Amino acid sequence: MTLGMLALEKGWPAMMTQIWQDEKRYEEYFPFPSWYVSGDMAYMDDDGYFYYQGRDDDLIKVAGVVIGPTEVEETLQKHPAVEDAGIIGKTEPVKGNLIKAFISLKPGYAPSEDLKEEIRDFVKKYFSPRIVPEEIEFRPRIPRSEDGRVIRRVLKAWELGLPE
Repeated sequence: MTLGMLALEKGWPAMMTQIWQDEKRYEEYFPFPSWYVSGDMAYMDDDGYFYYQGRDDDLIKVAGVVIGPTEVEETLQKHPAVEDAGIIGKTEPVKGNLIKAFISLKPGYAPSEDLKEEIRDFVKKYFSPRIVPEEIEFRPRIPRSEDGRVIRRVLKAWELGLPE
């Protein structure tokens, strides 16, 4: 399995044929003569099924490994205390990036350093140690779009202390 950019062959019925008064932008959507490059990262298994991993601009590179945030978020949500989770890459001079997780807890659980360590140990069961969130911040909710995707720009704004 290889992670790659999802591309669709041109010519599907609902395909746009132009962007009004912006030909250059249209060409950016279709940089190759026969293909639309979606900006979505995915891989295909041996049976031909595709697995969405996230937007190209959402991928995180940690110590030379490219990480799709969706898999890590889904793993975090398997922990009994975690209601929802979202992750971002945070610049780190040695590794390039580190993983920061924003987590909302289920009722009955309280934020603590012990819980952070328990969550990290839980993630280590599924991934190598370099993919374990180095920083965890508890939040009342994780911002999601109408289609259920984590709104990472809000997470990044939280991290930088900027308005949502």
